[in-house]
Amino acid sequence: MGNRVKSIHLTAEDDINPVAVTTVKFDNFQSPVAVLDRYCTNPDCDCRDTNLRFHEIVDNRIKDKLFEIKINVDTWETVSYQVYRRDIESENMYREFIRDIDEKTKLNIKKRFEDGKKFGGDTLKDRIDYDPIRTNEMIYYDEVFNSKDYNRLMFENKGIDYVVLDAYCTNPKCHCNEVLLAFYEIDASEETSSLLFTLLLKFKRGKYTIEDKDDRIDRKEIKENYNLFMEKLNDPDYMLYKERYAIMKTLRVTLGLNTAATVVNRQNIISENLDNNKVGRNEHCPCGSGKKYKKCCAKQ
Repeated sequence: MGNRVKSIHLTAEDDINPVAVTTVKFDNFQSPVAVLDRYCTNPDCDCRDTNLRFHEIVDNRIKDKLFEIKINVDTWETVSYQVYRRDIESENMYREFIRDIDEKTKLNIKKRFEDGKKFGGDTLKDRIDYDPIRTNEMIYYDEVFNSKDYNRLMFENKGIDYVVLDAYCTNPKCHCNEVLLAFYEIDASEETSSLLFTLLLKFKRGKYTIEDKDDRIDRKEIKENYNLFMEKLNDPDYMLYKERYAIMKTLRVTLGLNTAATVVNRQNIISENLDNNKVGRNEHCPCGSGKKYKKCCAKQ
């Protein structure tokens, strides 16, 4: 594809922040096209695929989604293909891209894929705001950890992408057994998002209450989005959230904010806050060690 591929700074529709993207000029499509890439960040996943989404550029802004392909970064074979705009010859465009993609572009895509794998792993972020933790406020897991499960928390409904962020009470003495789920709509650039609604989900009852919502969405749409997300998450017992809940209850100990805390204190906090939410022996230990539960805190 050679000189038809370049990197420029663009803005998404209704966004004032420029982002660097790769652009392509196709033979039979008048506008330039932005190529936005998404990667799996789970280091335990052995997939070798990346998603490339193609957007039309109008007046130096990223606009409509045209089509999306999933390709293997080793073989460069197409795994899947999805069309968003039916009024264009998207199949010819996608085949043209695969045929003419140059080695430099391949190397850049593969490097971002490898960087994404290194990024994942539920590791503590370099910069954390300690004040809300000290005062036992409800905090988003994403604010504290680089999560390998981020891709699990994304879903699509009617051509719109969403991500669901989860927040928890960090008071180790509180046994609320709940998670706050915030549903964000992702814009075309995938660099910004807007909050649509928040739900408070009780683990024991398995029911939610609407805490806040935007005027753009009604209760029927909220229920539809919640059900679609839970179906995609495929976690009927909420184990992902229960494990995160237990981890967030130990933040003061994990970060050394409680000088009197010990490893035993931390294990006790986890045990107390798991309450009746049992962790399977072969599941990841809620203490965050990365080991299976049977080889970690289950021995204590």
